[in-house]
Amino acid sequence: MDLYSTFIGNFSLLEKLVDIRLEELHLNKPIDNASCVQILNGFCLYSDDENPFVEFRKAASPSSLEDFSLILAMASVIAPSLIDKMAVKGNPFSLFRSPDGFLLPSGETCLKLIAGNTIKVRTDAFRFLSQDGNVYFSSKIISLNAPPELMSFTYAPFIVDKDFLNFFLQLRPSLPELSPEFPASTIDTSLNWDDLILEDSVASRLDEAITFVQAKDKLKADYGFGDHMKDGTRMVFHGPSGTGKTLAVALLGKKLDKKVYRVDLSKLVSKFIGETNKNLEKLFDQLEGEDIILFFDEGDAVFGQRNTGSGRSSSHHYANQEIAYLLQRIEDFNGIVIIASNLKKNMDVAFLRRFDHMIYFPFPSAPVREKIWKKFWPKLCVPDTAFDLKSLAKRYEISPAGIINVLKRLALAHVKNNFLSIDAKLMNRLVTEEIYK
Repeated sequence: MDLYSTFIGNFSLLEKLVDIRLEELHLNKPIDNASCVQILNGFCLYSDDENPFVEFRKAASPSSLEDFSLILAMASVIAPSLIDKMAVKGNPFSLFRSPDGFLLPSGETCLKLIAGNTIKVRTDAFRFLSQDGNVYFSSKIISLNAPPELMSFTYAPFIVDKDFLNFFLQLRPSLPELSPEFPASTIDTSLNWDDLILEDSVASRLDEAITFVQAKDKLKADYGFGDHMKDGTRMVFHGPSGTGKTLAVALLGKKLDKKVYRVDLSKLVSKFIGETNKNLEKLFDQLEGEDIILFFDEGDAVFGQRNTGSGRSSSHHYANQEIAYLLQRIEDFNGIVIIASNLKKNMDVAFLRRFDHMIYFPFPSAPVREKIWKKFWPKLCVPDTAFDLKSLAKRYEISPAGIINVLKRLALAHVKNNFLSIDAKLMNRLVTEEIYK
């Protein structure tokens, strides 16, 4: 197995250990220490790759607990959701909060995951925090960076050497291009938030969603929501076609500095029973651990209502299974999932209840339409003095995408005829043709 995949597999072990210690340290429940010992003995960073770290590890022969310490140190960078999971009320894992707000595992975190409340095991584990007892400390791959005000070095944060971190990140395989095996491709935009003109209520909901993503760690750690929030974030954007849903997704990616992958549903949904599930599984498996936005456009095709009537066929049964499976994968996904739909009523109600944010994108009101017309009106297309843009905006209920299409046609007509008379008659014709096309 390659080294990157080896690390990812060990993070799964770390999550199991965290879950057990949460029962003991946070919920004060008795646990089976033997299961913790078994997990700790399972940590192993052996790889058949050929690179300097693999050679170093062969020579140093670290124990499973030494490998565990490196996995824990790397978690804040590679699997921050595991650190978030420990950020519960009372900070029982003694996580260290850096001045810029990031949560890092400390020496105490390491000791508590190894020993829990068992004093003897804790005493024996101290040696793994020293250069004499841990090859990763002696080689400076990880260190405990203790600020002078700390009462004990064990409360200092685990710091990973920058050179090692850069080496590791270069091992990370890039996501594949759009193909039948990977039915998603990136989308971005050259536009900015000022170009997305929305009703105030919609803009406010989008701003709330952004704040939610940015402040999620704080909400879980400081406001007591650690047990009530999943690691990922789920949103539904619904409303008529052309009202800005896709642009809003692209701008969210830009704002949050995350890649947006739009799923090609034509490559995902299959007419054959069970195939859609398999395609979904492939997609989520490849995206596991990626800090991205996964965007399902026109999601009604996958997230439709389940059939609960008495006349259900076997195909309905499998369709319901697919929705249930997809819901579970979305809930377990650590990134952001956004589903866009033209008709919310077509989507499964029980499914929608699991989402953090549901934002409705209506047709814009006349004042908002006027702003859009003005914002994107081509500078070279000077209208006649008698032309009233406000009246045009008030008269025609048209989507933002429709307005852009009309203005493109106007600009094209102007290219063909510089002396074009841009009056109410011309604009009424262009808008009418766009609405009824």
